[in-house]
This record gives sequence, structure tokens and C-alpha cells, in this order.
Amino acid sequence: MTERDHIIKLLQKASGDPNFLKRLKFFHEYDKKPLRRWENWLQMELLYWLHNSGVKDISFEDESSLDKRRIKSKSQPDTYSARIDIVYRRNNCINNVYTGIELKVKDNQCYSVRESLKDLEKISCISNRDWRYYSVFSISIYRFNNNQKYNRLFENEENSVIINLGPYYKAAILCWESSSKKYPSLKEYQYWLKQLNKFI
Repeated sequence: MTERDHIIKLLQKASGDPNFLKRLKFFHEYDKKPLRRWENWLQMELLYWLHNSGVKDISFEDESSLDKRRIKSKSQPDTYSARIDIVYRRNNCINNVYTGIELKVKDNQCYSVRESLKDLEKISCISNRDWRYYSVFSISIYRFNNNQKYNRLFENEENSVIINLGPYYKAAILCWESSSKKYPSLKEYQYWLKQLNKFI
């Protein structure tokens, strides 16, 4: 099973879990703010699902140093490090080779995907010394799709998928996987991101 299929299977399993859907309904009805609490809760839910799926060395808000020469914008609050929401190692991967996941929860698709793309861009600035990612995912959760800006991205990118997350939300997933599990390539990731931007 590819890492993409693993993540999709976890989300689809959650969508069929009555207890998860009850909690989802609760947040849908009561969290009318910018969904920050919802996002933090879902990050921990995903962490728990991954833990139960048997992954190794799982961590939250994992920090990597950035190569400042690659940083295009100084507007980010932290231009010296990237904190990836969830980092873990699959059983079939060697030591020091990991998967990173960035999760965003917003009201509409445009805002959620836009913020996810910013995270992916920042990950591309991680220094060669700290690069250890075999696969990288962004999961954008949203309620509404009232803007067509990113439709072309998900129609053309072969490693993207949009799935239902309960009756109220959708999850737009962008995923990159290295061609080598032993020697993950930062340049490969940067090239993928460059190709991704052509559809925006």
C-alpha cells in the first residue's frame, strides 16, 4: 500500500465511524470561530489514527531548520524553522526516513488550500541537512467550495484527491512521494511543488 492510499484509507475509515461523526457534528454546530480549535482537535485525531495503524516514531509539531537562502517571503512569523504538524515513520521505511503531514481547516476551499500551499512552500526551504522526508502530504479540510480557483489543481494533479469527510466537510489531499525510500530527494520534492504551481 502506498502512503497516499494509507492516508486516504484512514480518512475514509474515520468518515464511517459514528463516534467521529458525532464529534464532527458538534464542532460544526458550535465552533463558529476561524476553526482553530477544530483544526487542533483534528490534528490530534489524525495522530491517534496513525498511532493505531502501527506507524513508528510519530511526533507532533516536528521542527526542521530552514535554508534561509531559499526563503522567498519574510512575512512568515518564523523564517528559521518549519514545524510540520505530524511526522512519522512507516514500518517498511528505514530509520531516519519519514512522512510529513500538514493539516488545515478553514470554512472555504480557497482559503484552506491556499494556506496548505504556503506550508508546502515552506517545507521546500528545509535545509539539505535536515531533509528526511520520503513523502509529504497536505490535507485541506473545508465546508464550502465557493471559488473555482483551485479546481484545476485537483483536476490535473495525479497525486491529489478530494473525499467527503462526514456530511459537512471535504478533505482535499495533495501528496508527494519520493521515488526512493532509502534516499529521499529534496530536489524531487521541489520539482513536484514547481509543477504543482503551474495549475494555480
